[in-house]
Amino acid sequence: MTILANLPPPPTIQGVHHAAYLCFDAAETRAFYEDICGLKTIAALTFDEISGTDIKIRYMHIFFEMADGNCIAFFDLPSKLRPNDFKRNSGFKQHIAMRVETEDEMLAFKKRWEVAGYHVDGPLDHH
Repeated sequence: MTILANLPPPPTIQGVHHAAYLCFDAAETRAFYEDICGLKTIAALTFDEISGTDIKIRYMHIFFEMADGNCIAFFDLPSKLRPNDFKRNSGFKQHIAMRVETEDEMLAFKKRWEVAGYHVDGPLDHH
């Protein structure tokens, strides 16, 4: 008998509300996701402590909404993070994949990012 045997079945997970990552500069992150990717900033919340704790730390939690209502969000911790924390990493270890309708739309984003000076790997075919 498992420890879960006496519990009712879990509720149905309806989808992802947001995925959250660290960022080094909230203004630069906003410029990329809003100005270059066209996402809408729907919240930029500032805090003086980690939610649900007494740990004092100033940070911002910023949310960008996609067409399906899901969000990508970032934590900006200006007093804790350094540029070396964000050295280019392999997409195998860390990446964000967003869905668009067509391959042409995907390639249009690739071009926008490259024109804006960002390095882009891929595209990779995930079938």
